[in-house]
Amino acid sequence: QEASVRGGGDGGGGGGGAGAWGAMEEPSASSSSSVWGDLPGDQASARQHKTFSVELRLQSGSAVEAIHIQDGRRVSARSPHLCALLSAQAQPVADSSLAGNTSVGARSLDLDLQAAGTTVAAVRTAIEFVLADDRAASEAAFWPRFWAAAGRGRPPRAVATAARKGEAQGVEEALVTLDVLLAASLLGLPRLQDAAEARLMGDDAIAPAFGGGSVLLGDSTVLPLLASSFGRCRPLSRACMQLLSVPERATEVLRGRERQVGVLNATHPVVSTLLSGVYKAAAADAGGPSSCTAAARGVAPPDPRLLELLFGPGAGFGSSRGSALPC
Repeated sequence: QEASVRGGGDGGGGGGGAGAWGAMEEPSASSSSSVWGDLPGDQASARQHKTFSVELRLQSGSAVEAIHIQDGRRVSARSPHLCALLSAQAQPVADSSLAGNTSVGARSLDLDLQAAGTTVAAVRTAIEFVLADDRAASEAAFWPRFWAAAGRGRPPRAVATAARKGEAQGVEEALVTLDVLLAASLLGLPRLQDAAEARLMGDDAIAPAFGGGSVLLGDSTVLPLLASSFGRCRPLSRACMQLLSVPERATEVLRGRERQVGVLNATHPVVSTLLSGVYKAAAADAGGPSSCTAAARGVAPPDPRLLELLFGPGAGFGSSRGSALPC
């Protein structure tokens, strides 16, 4: 009876004892292949393969651009979120440009940049951040180089050139930083998100630690940042609205930036409607935006073109044009 309990009824003393007390079995390649982070479908263990390559297919509308990452295992190790996306959604690439190396193979992952609100250049910058080896050594030296490279060679976009004279570069720098923030959110890079948020809307004591001088959110950048962050980065949108809620700042934001408001009307109609509501409410609290009200207060009348942009046709030219806001 004792032999049957120990040996499973085989009657063998030595062999029965080994089976009873759970002798270790040699693990197979298939059972150990996914224990330490191998992607599903990889039938060989990490000891047999050094790395795998990744192809990120970046979709923006009908355009598709691919980014090839040779060391996919390294990227996955540094971005758990991207590793999870690769495990859940990645597809093998039949014809890889990296064929012939010792990798497991190429994996393809589709990312929708239009939905995320970011750009191909910003995703490239985020991937460079993941692969960078000099962050731990000296962050004080790393961040200025990183942000300088992020904006290098990019001409200012239309909403930046529509700002006041001399402001285009600062507006573009803020928008590039927002692009990188949204790319970091898409790829699951919290450290890069923190750095971008600190540059955009932290205080002036924190921003220099992440490669910036003063905070980038200001009078010249608040409208473009609000338009680009609306529905995508709630903390930044909230900070923009808080700035616009200060009457003195809201007035200064619009001064000399009629072209910038016009660009936003054409490219971000929902945000333009929001701004119109904000300024209409402010104008109603102040007694109306008409030139007569301004004259009564002894201040310069608002630019008629700006009133047209904010409140609709005829708002800036008094009752002679059928204004809804006559004297």
